Amino acid sequence: MSFRFLFFIPLTFYVVGVFAGQRPSTDLGPVGNRAVAERFNEYLKSAAACVPVGDGPRVMLSGFGLFSGISFNTSGAVIENLSRVIDLPTVPTGILTSADHGARVVNRQMVLRGQNVSVCLILLDVQWDFAAAVLVNEMQRFQPDLMIMTGLGGANATVESGALNEVIRARGFNADGSQNLDNRPVGDKILDDQPAGAVPMTWDQQAMAVAVRPLIEAEGFHLQVPDAARPSNDYICNNVSYVALQAGLNHRLSLAGGELVIEPRIVRAPATGFFHYPMGVRLEKQSIQNWSKVLLAMVEAGLAK
Repeated sequence: MSFRFLFFIPLTFYVVGVFAGQRPSTDLGPVGNRAVAERFNEYLKSAAACVPVGDGPRVMLSGFGLFSGISFNTSGAVIENLSRVIDLPTVPTGILTSADHGARVVNRQMVLRGQNVSVCLILLDVQWDFAAAVLVNEMQRFQPDLMIMTGLGGANATVESGALNEVIRARGFNADGSQNLDNRPVGDKILDDQPAGAVPMTWDQQAMAVAVRPLIEAEGFHLQVPDAARPSNDYICNNVSYVALQAGLNHRLSLAGGELVIEPRIVRAPATGFFHYPMGVRLEKQSIQNWSKVLLAMVEAGLAK
């Protein structure tokens, strides 16, 4: 029997049911699909939730944990660093544990350019559709004005312009960085009811590039600003980007082979984008702080519009 979960706002909950004619997406096979649904159900039972803190615009920021043998993920380390209310001597690594149920959520109020900003910071396991489901669930709960997702990319930093309705058939990873053997697509599309091709990011890509280029070059890296969605960007970073963009349009989402069916209720689509940190960033406190300033510069640029 196939169990499917349906989500609404203002309260997020699930019901068991069968939706006739529902076409699956990002099919991970029977075992993998069910594993994602069960994992997401565990997450919903946890205390993790994006909750506005104070007044001002709302911003969602996300990053990832370990994958493919790396010892730390810059995107996750920056999220962990920004999650700290006080400065600590330890170097943030952005490494999740099994106790995090696949995602760690921290809510903070920040003051950026004299403006109070409510920020929800989310650190995610590198897992197909689970990470996307968490982000959409928190989009519904938090209703952000700006949403910036981040991950680890190639030699250059990249301000992405779009997301593809495509997947590479590569496995996801557990919190400890080991391969998740069940978390692997068996199809080639994210949403079957959408045509192959790209959807554009809704942030101001050029404004983001102008805001961060000097900071990135000061770290010894180059910034690339592609004109279109990159065919090589077809892993889980692209998966969450595409799903989040479709959620912003209140498009019905069928994830994990139809095990998770989400009806987004986004009041106003947030400005949404994805930033790839370059490989080669040092796991040093000052370096992570500098890259944290890069992400905050993008937030400031996004809120200036």
